[in-house]
Amino acid sequence: MSLATLDYSGIVATTYDLLVTNDAIGDAGYFRDIIRDHGEPALEIGCGTGRLLLDCVAEGLDVEGVDSSPEMLQICRHKAEQRGLTAAVHAQAMQRLELPRRFRTLFVPAGSFMLLLDPADAERALARFHAHLAPGGQVLVALEQPADAAEPGRARRDAGWRPRRQAVRREDGATIECWERVRDDPGRQIRASAIRYTVRLGDRTIERPEAVQTTRWYSPHQFCRLLERAGFAETAAPSGYTARRAEPGDAAFVCVGRDLSAQPVSLVRPSRSRAETTAR
Repeated sequence: MSLATLDYSGIVATTYDLLVTNDAIGDAGYFRDIIRDHGEPALEIGCGTGRLLLDCVAEGLDVEGVDSSPEMLQICRHKAEQRGLTAAVHAQAMQRLELPRRFRTLFVPAGSFMLLLDPADAERALARFHAHLAPGGQVLVALEQPADAAEPGRARRDAGWRPRRQAVRREDGATIECWERVRDDPGRQIRASAIRYTVRLGDRTIERPEAVQTTRWYSPHQFCRLLERAGFAETAAPSGYTARRAEPGDAAFVCVGRDLSAQPVSLVRPSRSRAETTAR
């Protein structure tokens, strides 16, 4: 299996806001509540086009963003300008994070951490997160795994092509369809997703680009151990965007690590939202 990562440029970047919405993922209220309760400043790692970041800024929260895609950040800045907002965003890879501020809350939404395929990069990223925490700060990493990942003897599988998302582009009325074909490698905990973007205008197909998104999944237990090795003194893994503790086979969960060098505060806050995540 080739470990090729999706390039967040071109049609992937320009259709992102159409195909990936707060309603579909269900995490916006959860992260805003965490920031309000746990404290600012906050840093969104993998902010992309500003899906979460700009609403936080509009509400007066002190939140900055980091992303490795210049094209996604360009869209984010343009959207901020259109809304009359000033958003601090930085073009950096999470495993090489280097900012002058320290943050009370760091969060990585929508499975973005899973794009780090090399275990050494994952360890470096968590070390950089820990280095950027203010005393008593916490990091929250939204993750997912195949629903049957915990089943013993699970075999490699190919689920065939399936529709992922669909939306209509305002500019020209074109229908954008995103299709996905998933191949899992349970032994390595690697998922390779062939992604096809079909753009239809009237009865014509005007574009049909394809890309490959490769991600590495973790169980809640595995990721909490990674957080501990990175220096986080207290960890937890709520299921999805709830207060319920994640079970080994939960498909979506948020791993939380906290620095305990200051007055203890609530690790997570229950939210009304449920998780229906997908990586990015």
